Amino acid sequence: MAQEAPYPNNPSGIPVPDNNLINGKNNFDCSLEADPARRVGCNSTAGISTFTFTSGKVHRLRLINAGGEALQRFTIDNHNITIVANDLVPVVPYQPLDNIVTLGAGQRTDILVTANGSSTDAVFMRSDISAFCVNDNLTHSQNHALATIYYEEADRSKTPTSTARPYDEVDRGCHNDDLYMTVPLFPFATVPKADVTIDLHIDFRNNGTAANASDGKGSLQWFMNNSTFHANYNHPILFEANRGNISYPDDPQWNVHNTGTNTNVRINMTNFVSANHASHPMHLHGHNFFVLSEGGGVWDGGSGNYDNQPRRDTQILRQADPGGASHLAERPDQIAELSIPDIMAETCTNWDQYSNSVIVDQIDSGLKL
Repeated sequence: MAQEAPYPNNPSGIPVPDNNLINGKNNFDCSLEADPARRVGCNSTAGISTFTFTSGKVHRLRLINAGGEALQRFTIDNHNITIVANDLVPVVPYQPLDNIVTLGAGQRTDILVTANGSSTDAVFMRSDISAFCVNDNLTHSQNHALATIYYEEADRSKTPTSTARPYDEVDRGCHNDDLYMTVPLFPFATVPKADVTIDLHIDFRNNGTAANASDGKGSLQWFMNNSTFHANYNHPILFEANRGNISYPDDPQWNVHNTGTNTNVRINMTNFVSANHASHPMHLHGHNFFVLSEGGGVWDGGSGNYDNQPRRDTQILRQADPGGASHLAERPDQIAELSIPDIMAETCTNWDQYSNSVIVDQIDSGLKL
């Protein structure tokens, strides 16, 4: 998929999944496979995951979108859903619109479901990849994942007959629940004034590498502030900072923003992707962040929620497509004092030796999550 995504033979630049899975399982209609060679040995009845409900009990489900790109919509037939945590942060319990949980890639949501059926009931659990939000009709993809929920006395030899909850993809949009719904259960102190603001302008476009770049068929790449990220495994940024090198004027493709000794940093991300309904989650490694404001258009610099703001580590950015990165160098003077484990240094030494004798075909940005 990494090889297919950025190259001219993939018009959208987005790798399209073959199947959608719940706990690693789902049946697959082999007739959807466009490549005859890949249909050989394909099994349309691989099986689906099964869960057990006990009537009258409240069940807690921890949902994780483990996919690399797709936005998921999760439902359980004939049951209401209450959200109690987002990205491991407890929230004031609320019922999502139409009892549909929206999960961007990497996002986690904890839900409570009351088993309100009889002891012999059986229903489907569903998770759908949004074709609308990935800018693809998913003609050759099985985007509907199914699992079964059997109550304690249900006949497990019979397939449930429950029907899916109807909803309109366009009306749902490609974003998380509105911020006013996701109120942290344990409030933090009001966010202080930002010491520094970093503006990130995000785009996804042709990099002009095709033989005739003007025809729009070059490689599609992610840009942040007009720069595409490209890692150099021989010069890991953590090691560079540890050695006291915190300025990289000759390597702007590393996309490093030095926040110095500042304590409070505001990041204002504006999406300039031309696709009108694609979405992408933005994640800040090793942090929870306050989500002050989000929505369409350009932020006005003032509006937002500054009282018990939602806290997450991943937030869907409207109208964005997959694949970029930027670095924050936080308190670089303290990074220089870190003791980096020997095993990490050994890995880098071994890589240097290997890459000195082998030409490494780095087909992508080198970003590893």
